[in-house]
Amino acid sequence: MNNKEKKEFISCLTLRDDLEHCYPNEISRVRDVLSKSPKTFFKYRSFDKYAFPMIKEKYVYLSPVEHLDDPFDCLSDFDISKMVKENKVKDSFLNYIFNSIPYEKSQKSLDFAKKYFKDPLDTGGLSDKEKLREALLEEGIVSEEQIDRAVDYLCSLQTLLVDFDENNTFDDFAKSLLNVGKTTGVCSLSEINDNKVMWSLYCKEYKGYCIEFSIKNTREGRRFLFPVIYTRQPNNNFGVKSFDSLFADYNRKIQLPENSFFLDRPINNVGAVYELYCTKDIDWRFQKEWRIVGKPCDHFKEIDIKAVYLGFKVSKTNEEKMIRYAKRQQFSVYKMKAPSGDKRIRFVKLV
Repeated sequence: MNNKEKKEFISCLTLRDDLEHCYPNEISRVRDVLSKSPKTFFKYRSFDKYAFPMIKEKYVYLSPVEHLDDPFDCLSDFDISKMVKENKVKDSFLNYIFNSIPYEKSQKSLDFAKKYFKDPLDTGGLSDKEKLREALLEEGIVSEEQIDRAVDYLCSLQTLLVDFDENNTFDDFAKSLLNVGKTTGVCSLSEINDNKVMWSLYCKEYKGYCIEFSIKNTREGRRFLFPVIYTRQPNNNFGVKSFDSLFADYNRKIQLPENSFFLDRPINNVGAVYELYCTKDIDWRFQKEWRIVGKPCDHFKEIDIKAVYLGFKVSKTNEEKMIRYAKRQQFSVYKMKAPSGDKRIRFVKLV
């Protein structure tokens, strides 16, 4: 998946729990996008004191974010001053909003929007619906058939802006994100089992193992399973991401007709706020990471073990013990062959 596809996956994951309120075109799209998830995942590990208990009890551990290998991971950028100044929405944030609004791209409608949404925090009030209706019709921007939904749309968007303050809508969630290192747990997975860097870093220089498992197709198993987005951009402005999620959700609910005042974008950015948990610097893209997000130190048990791959330096004791567990729990065991001249990782099946 590229980053655009990953963002759509996250949005579809957000909508999955609410399919009864989705539109027919959304339901098929959600199912199609989510079907692109890998069938199995890999977890690189060393043989520490938890190795065999995790195999025996079939779980993976959600490490507190503060213990992740990248100290820049999951850092939330929440500074209300970047969006609001002296009880007014900053011009830079207004420009972001207007660029995000799905208006048909006519200068006339954009000028109208900017005029109507000028300083909504400063006025503290909402638009008079009748005056807004008259202005839209007079300007010829919206037809009689579309006017009610368009007016509701604009007024609801203004409500979001009025509520956009540090001590109201976003306060508790923002504080939890600012302290995400202690309040969130992550289990890092990979799409691949043959990366030399990860075998060296996380498997104690090829003395450890890599476990392959599938995740059960249940709400508990799939609801917070995210693909990692790799980018040079921070992509962690909590305020912007929250607005993206709220705005996109409202946009899909109004569902104005095709070629109307608004463009149809029913899925994009609905889950934007969750991107804060799964964005990493592009330097880490070799990991091809997915992650399970939840409470720190939780044991995630919605898994079925398929196989275990042993490093070529694994001890005889750990190899024999793993084979015993495999026979008992009916999963396969492979062992990495010693390095050869072509520098490729290869495995031979033991069980």
